[in-house]
Amino acid sequence: MKTLVIYKTKYGTTKRYAEFIAEKTGADVIAHEDAKIKKLLEYDTIVFGGCIFITSMKGLSLIKNGYNKLKGKKLIVFSVGSTPIEETAIEKVRQKNFSGAMIADGLPLFHLPGTIDAKKLSKIHRAVMVPIKNIIDKKAPEDQTDEDKDFLAIFSRPADEIDEVAAMAVVDAVKGSA
Repeated sequence: MKTLVIYKTKYGTTKRYAEFIAEKTGADVIAHEDAKIKKLLEYDTIVFGGCIFITSMKGLSLIKNGYNKLKGKKLIVFSVGSTPIEETAIEKVRQKNFSGAMIADGLPLFHLPGTIDAKKLSKIHRAVMVPIKNIIDKKAPEDQTDEDKDFLAIFSRPADEIDEVAAMAVVDAVKGSA
């Protein structure tokens, strides 16, 4: 079974997850910019990883636009970002980014926690995220929700650290044990 992992990244975390998944599954890995539908057709299993910003997944149009040609392939999608890892949040990402056919076919979507190096945030990301962080920081720890704590955690993990335990769910899906 030939497997390909494709990634679209902004700050590098999605690339790190893609490389981890490829290493664990023996897959080839390429950047979204180098992926073409013709290339994808050479593979039995295709894993796409895209970064999320305000529930929008970058690069998924490659899979969406080529979905009919990819029918019969094993397709798996993972998102990476600060979106809370709750089923309702994941469902919002699915509804906003997947086509009707992708949803109807039950295309799997895994969400993996992102990391943030606040010094490397783009102006727009900084304008959105840092004020939210500052508001949460002002709350007493006992008043912070689980979602607040998850949001703050992405700022405290080193920027090059990925959650390998979470990524193993994607690995298991590729191997057929999820």
